[in-house]
Amino acid sequence: MVKVEKSITASFDVDPQCGFTPLCPDELPVAEGHFITDQLNAQAKFAQYRVVSKDCHPAEAPWIATSPDQIMTPVEGDYPNLDIKWPAHCVVGTKGNSLIQGYPMKRNMILW
Repeated sequence: MVKVEKSITASFDVDPQCGFTPLCPDELPVAEGHFITDQLNAQAKFAQYRVVSKDCHPAEAPWIATSPDQIMTPVEGDYPNLDIKWPAHCVVGTKGNSLIQGYPMKRNMILW
């Protein structure tokens, strides 16, 4: 068994946002995604620092599908780093961009 040394350990939570939960059903919901807070908080107790990433998108982007039949279709135009269309999700300033309820914001937390 490996002993975790808290003083040199960080916990990294990847995109724990409402846009990836049933709380925002028109975005990219993961079943029961809004129930992960307790597990993430328990994991973070083993670390000195907590790093959090947030998926952030503009309201208007060429990859946004404007109808269900456009989802996963190619992005048209000269966009070399874009491949397929997705539903709008985690748009800055919306509920989908916010962290899920119960997620603490603390002094030693790094938001990425």
